[in-house]
Order: sequence, then C-alpha cells, then structure tokens
Amino acid sequence: DIRKELENIINTSRKDREEEFDFLDINGNILIYGKPGFGKTAIIYEQMLKAKKNKYETYHLNIASLISEKMGKTAKAIDAFFQSLIKESKTYKIILLIEEIEVFLPNREGKDHDDMKRALTTFMHYMDNPINNLIIFCTTNHKNKLDKAILRRFSFIYEMNSISIEMITDFFNHDKNPFKNILKENEKTELSSLLYEKNISFSDIKLIMRKVYLENDFNLDYKSFKKEIENGN
Repeated sequence: DIRKELENIINTSRKDREEEFDFLDINGNILIYGKPGFGKTAIIYEQMLKAKKNKYETYHLNIASLISEKMGKTAKAIDAFFQSLIKESKTYKIILLIEEIEVFLPNREGKDHDDMKRALTTFMHYMDNPINNLIIFCTTNHKNKLDKAILRRFSFIYEMNSISIEMITDFFNHDKNPFKNILKENEKTELSSLLYEKNISFSDIKLIMRKVYLENDFNLDYKSFKKEIENGN
C-alpha cells in the first residue's frame, strides 16, 4: 500500500538511521509518476495534511512559475529557496511538493538552455545532499522523458496509473466531497467495485458524476450513477 509506505518514510527519522541511510544512499527524495487524473497530487496532499498534525511545515513549489518569473536567474532563485528551507529545517520538519518536475528538461535549441542547465545543476546539488527534516515529493506525467541524472536522485519511485477500490471508496467518503452522505455505504462499495473494473481515473469518475448530476436536475442518485457506469465504455 503506497499510503503506508509514504507514512513510514515520513515518520522515519534520518538522524536515527543516518549511518544506514548514507551507506544505502537513501534520501528523502520521492517521485510519483503516472497518467493525469490518477491521484498523484491528491495522495501527497493527504500525506501533507497528516504530517501537519505532527507539526510538519509544508510547501508547494511551482517550478514552472519560478522559471517564468526568474528567467535567466532560475538557479539563483532555486538556491535562495533551498537555503531558506535549510534554515527553517533546523526548527521544523518540512515536506516540499514540486509538481511537473519535467520542466527541468532543457530546450536544447532555446536561448535559455544555459539557464536551465544551471538550474538543474543547482537542484540536483540539493537532492544529492539530504537535508535533515526535509522530504521532497516530486510528480510527473512523463517519467520516460526525465533526464536520467534526475531519476538517479530519487530513493523512492512510485507509479500511479491505476486506483484501488479502497482509494475510490475514500474518494466517496472524503470530507470535501459534498455527496458523501447522499450515497449509502453499501452503495459506495458497489459503485467502487464497478468503477475499479473500468480502470478509470478520478478525473473520469468526476466526469461521470457531473453528467449524472446535471442530467438529474442537480441531483446525484445511486441508480442513475450505477446505470451511467455500466453503460459507459
């Protein structure tokens, strides 16, 4: 179960196992990859929310935005950001989320190629030198396009191209799901099994829900939901 593995990683202190981790080249760098809509970011946010209850600080770094804002000075911006994290990590445990890590792939024909190479080198420097109390989550939809030099920096790599029945049930019961009390527990269980057999993404599930909701005058009922799933491709 990826959830349990991620919790173990987050809750294991590097200081307590520093000699073992150093020998095995284990760091706090985690990559989750897969097609869009299968919950890569959602499962990380779930872990971040749990970690906050254990006095973790959490950050979401938008690399694409950083590059566009600091074009020509991306490496310096990344260095400044990580220096601030190092300072803060002396007081707090930190989880950092970086989405779309593939933006570090330089455009070899672009005029800003040198800037991106410097940025990549700076980023890999911090990945190569684990910071106590810092865990870095990265996501990508394009693992096959990632520079091998980046992939080598991750101790933990997980693929998410499918969702389990448990994950679908959790989706139905999520606190932010306004429909969680409309469906009965046995109905959620049956719908979760049907959706699992379709091997579709959370985005597809929301698409089905939206279709049923709009076609039924802003209501989401079990029978219509089930029928739409069974009739779907």
